[in-house]
Amino acid sequence: MVESEKFISIVAEENGIVVGLCFVEIRERSMMVNMRTAYMDDLIVDESYQMKGIAKALFAEAEA
Repeated sequence: MVESEKFISIVAEENGIVVGLCFVEIRERSMMVNMRTAYMDDLIVDESYQMKGIAKALFAEAEA
């Protein structure tokens, strides 16, 4: 999944510690329509790092 061109994997780190992850799948077909779309499969932030804007930053990076 990490090496696939169909997935975007983003990691948030603080002092060398992984504190958040974001996985996005790129699909060429949505339902019955040929349309490139992105689906965020997972957006995870360690509980002790929540409420610090990490999820927002991961989402913005995935969107970009």
